[in-house]
Amino acid sequence: MGTEKPAGKFIEWTVQYSVGNQTIDDQHKQLFAITNRMFEGLKGGETKATLFKTFEDLIEYTRYHFTTEEKYMGSSGFPDIEEHKAEHRKLLAELLQLRDKFEKSAEIVEIDLLEFLLHWISNHILGHDLRYVPFIKKGQNAE
Repeated sequence: MGTEKPAGKFIEWTVQYSVGNQTIDDQHKQLFAITNRMFEGLKGGETKATLFKTFEDLIEYTRYHFTTEEKYMGSSGFPDIEEHKAEHRKLLAELLQLRDKFEKSAEIVEIDLLEFLLHWISNHILGHDLRYVPFIKKGQNAE
């Protein structure tokens, strides 16, 4: 029962996504909320202009989030920061490419976008992001 997604939600933040830092967890929750807004808009037949605005919101917030995450990684001594930054650049480039395709033809991008967002959440947050958790926690305990 606890694993069911509420109706209308594409992805739901759960404690498994927690990195142990309230700021980053809150930002991940916001990324999930924007992702769900995009999903609901696609499912609900929102106008292309409205969906494009949501896409822009996702890109803007992603940039903000990546900057925050990289600051925490840098101050915590995370040794793989350059690799993680490269992953951020790659994800952002893919998101921008999808946005450009969406601008030309929204229908073609729908499935690609949803697959990208699921990949991002499952592989990046649950894989890459969780690797820096011990470093951030160690830094918080030192404060």
